[in-house]
Amino acid sequence: MVCGVIASADYLSSSRSGPTHLNFDKPYPDHEFSAVLFKKNRKNFKIKPETLTGYKACVYGKVKVYKGKAQIELVKENQLSVRPPK
Repeated sequence: MVCGVIASADYLSSSRSGPTHLNFDKPYPDHEFSAVLFKKNRKNFKIKPETLTGYKACVYGKVKVYKGKAQIELVKENQLSVRPPK
């Protein structure tokens, strides 16, 4: 489990895999951790993750390293817990 504030959230809809990146604590490219959700799994989420900038969030899953940055791939909605900013 990794928790923090989502500093930036981007949906790259024109990309073949359509990733959505949730960058924690600092926006891209200065983030040290991100959660990634691919287009094929968006149907598993009621909320649009790209709208979560500023939210406090926890993500659950196996941490992997991609291009020198830690990340968790989101596949199911129960891997993401969010609280709106105050």
